[in-house]
Amino acid sequence: MKGGLDAEHLALGHELDAAYADYLAFRPEELAAEDALQAAYEANAAALRDAERRGDAAVMELYRELGAPFDPVFEAALAMRERADRPAEALFRLAPPATLVGLAILARALAGFHVDLWDDPLEELGIDERMLRLTIEATLALAGVDRVGRPAGAS
Repeated sequence: MKGGLDAEHLALGHELDAAYADYLAFRPEELAAEDALQAAYEANAAALRDAERRGDAAVMELYRELGAPFDPVFEAALAMRERADRPAEALFRLAPPATLVGLAILARALAGFHVDLWDDPLEELGIDERMLRLTIEATLALAGVDRVGRPAGAS
């Protein structure tokens, strides 16, 4: 392989790490917007029930109205996720990595696809989610890096 073992993985890993770091920094704002939107739905339960009596169009209109203030946050988060997804998807089209560094890049890509695994404490996750999160974390620990490729403990 020209450029050394896992050269393609490394190149895509740099792109992935930059995009994913930006998204992780923004994630608290996205989660706060999700919580605020849920609170808006709960505060408007009576209006939602009334809209349900009037039909689907009324329900959708009320959801659009309640969600509009949060659209910029959700749109920004989506754009950041899509920016990170491009190199992540390309990584999984390559041959399997030959080094621990390459494997850690794949683990970081998986962590990006499953970012919600870190929203809750490990003990609150179902068994499938726990297995995936623990496998990602163990791989990254062996490689000595965090979820965005920084040396472990630097974040």
